Amino acid sequence: MLPAIAPGEQVLVVCGIEPAIGDVVLFRFEDRIGVHRVATRSDSWLMTWGDANALPDEPILPTCVIGALRNTRPAQRSLYRSLLLRLLAPPSAPAALVTRRVRLAYHLRALWRRGPLVFAGAVFRAVVRRLG
Repeated sequence: MLPAIAPGEQVLVVCGIEPAIGDVVLFRFEDRIGVHRVATRSDSWLMTWGDANALPDEPILPTCVIGALRNTRPAQRSLYRSLLLRLLAPPSAPAALVTRRVRLAYHLRALWRRGPLVFAGAVFRAVVRRLG
């Protein structure tokens, strides 16, 4: 969670509270424990995003939150993050749709890293499949 939490830094976890957007939370995801900042939330899910990560995590249930960390540095404001959150995770969207969008964003990012031609070819094939 750099730069908000340095490796080896002691933190205080407060359990049993409802985390707000911007809070750093400790949560369970599948068989792992994560520490990320709450980026957005709805009544039925919340989305976390590590400060140093390029993309957000898949949405989790509020019951997966173990606690919120106190006395952490605030997140830097980012237009990129704000726009991506509006696209991927509007609060009215169901968790399944948000999960599909986040997975697609990770897939597109992996294709882009393989090169612009690979990315363009994959997008072209996807469009042809949808139209055909």
